[in-house]
Amino acid sequence: MYKKMMMMALLGCTLQAACDEKSPAQPEQPAENTSPAAPTEETLLEEARKALQGGEGVPADAAKAVELWKKAAEAGSAEAMHELGVCCDTARGGMAKDLNAACEWWKKAAEKGYAPSMTLLGLGHIKGVGGLEKSVDKAFELFSKAAEQGDAAARFHLAECYDLGLGTKQNQNKAVEYATLAAEQGDARAQEFMGKACTLGVGTKQDYAKAVEYFKKAAEKNMPESLCRLGKLAQSGKGMNKDLNYAAECFRKAAERNHAEATYMLAICHDTGMGVKHDPVAAVKLWQKARDLNHPQAPYYLGLCAEKGHAVV
Repeated sequence: MYKKMMMMALLGCTLQAACDEKSPAQPEQPAENTSPAAPTEETLLEEARKALQGGEGVPADAAKAVELWKKAAEAGSAEAMHELGVCCDTARGGMAKDLNAACEWWKKAAEKGYAPSMTLLGLGHIKGVGGLEKSVDKAFELFSKAAEQGDAAARFHLAECYDLGLGTKQNQNKAVEYATLAAEQGDARAQEFMGKACTLGVGTKQDYAKAVEYFKKAAEKNMPESLCRLGKLAQSGKGMNKDLNYAAECFRKAAERNHAEATYMLAICHDTGMGVKHDPVAAVKLWQKARDLNHPQAPYYLGLCAEKGHAVV
């Protein structure tokens, strides 16, 4: 009996040893890291946008947005670098106004291929500011690179380069090509550019109806020059039905934005009762404003008003 128990014990030890060989002991696992993960670039950018916009009783906080952009920039975000440059340029979020510092941020973003920064650097080269060399050639190169990426502002400025022959040969057809692309993307300056091109038939066929379409789109974005040109087209009935009331309204809106020609035209409307009530006093005030805005013909009309006995300051 004793012998049998010994055999059973021995057998048990042998089986346990076999199991130990098949299932070696697992190494001790390190303690799980329970600290929160660092926020990603996109999370930081999203938080910065929220801080800048505010909402639901929370005021906008540009300073907080700047701190978030700094963290995102440290993580390599080109968008954050661009925004920090804008803050330096506009003295936003507690940043000191420093165009040189702005251009340094934009250079870093541009090196990462960020198109909006290329566009702003191009403008810097046009003017030779922010420590940048004044060079239309470099500006044209930067606008071209950004335009290839679909940046609407770059496409508009590239259209200007072709229109004026800056950094490239003058080419009105190419100017219209890039301005059309930017206008389709909603750039108000490009829409105004195309309105002028269609009015004059430069780089494209003359088309007053198309010009009206472009000017209306730009006018919706409060472009005073487009409002003034719409007023003139409405007065003449070119590209749209003749509408003197609409014309005067366009001149009024542009004059409120201190557009000299629109102010001058609105004065004529009041002087003649064209689209508005005949009001010589209002006309004189508007011509005085147009004169102060350096409109070349306003002094002549003010002289006529003085001869008629109207009070002119």
